[in-house]
Amino acid sequence: DVLSKPVVSMEVNGNSLTSFDHFGTHDQLVELNVENNRITSLLGLTKQRSLKIVRLAGNPIATSPHYRVMVLLTVGFSVSTIDGQQVDAAERETARRLGPNAALATSYGWALDVVPRSAETNWPRRRIS
Repeated sequence: DVLSKPVVSMEVNGNSLTSFDHFGTHDQLVELNVENNRITSLLGLTKQRSLKIVRLAGNPIATSPHYRVMVLLTVGFSVSTIDGQQVDAAERETARRLGPNAALATSYGWALDVVPRSAETNWPRRRIS
């Protein structure tokens, strides 16, 4: 029965998708192609323990300079290829250093910005004592 077989490859490229709302977790998903949609964040995407290949080119999210690290943080370190390029050691190390708080933030739709900021360029903050 076709409906009882696990999803191992998902091709939803060019469908005007705007988010990963209701995407869910697919334990045996190996390849995800969401190229040429209108996805602006990784909100709704969850850990996918078997996912190896992700294709996001042609989406606004793919213009972010750190979107590849954001994919690792959100989906997990099983990913080996993003948009046809191997994930390199520096990207993996950056994601590891950023840790679980950054992973949570990207999964909630936040964009990653690793540029150091001075006190003058940060938003005003209240000191908690």
